[in-house]
Amino acid sequence: MKLEDYFQYADSTKEERWLYLFDPSFTEKVPALGTDYKVPEYFREDLFAILGPERPDHKWVIVGPQGSGSSSFHVVPNQCLRGTR
Repeated sequence: MKLEDYFQYADSTKEERWLYLFDPSFTEKVPALGTDYKVPEYFREDLFAILGPERPDHKWVIVGPQGSGSSSFHVVPNQCLRGTR
């Protein structure tokens, strides 16, 4: 979905729980967006590298309004180091 299409959805939706956009490959599409991403010193050794192509995503961008993608069963395993969620 293009960001423009998502904004049209956001302007017209009547849903209680909005959808959100999740893109784990945003830096491949727009490399400049990844220039601020730095691996903290304590995590330089990538223990997931042994998994090769099965390695889980380690950076992504999520776009959505407050409450999007959430439910009473939803637990967020991530933390923002900068910005807000």
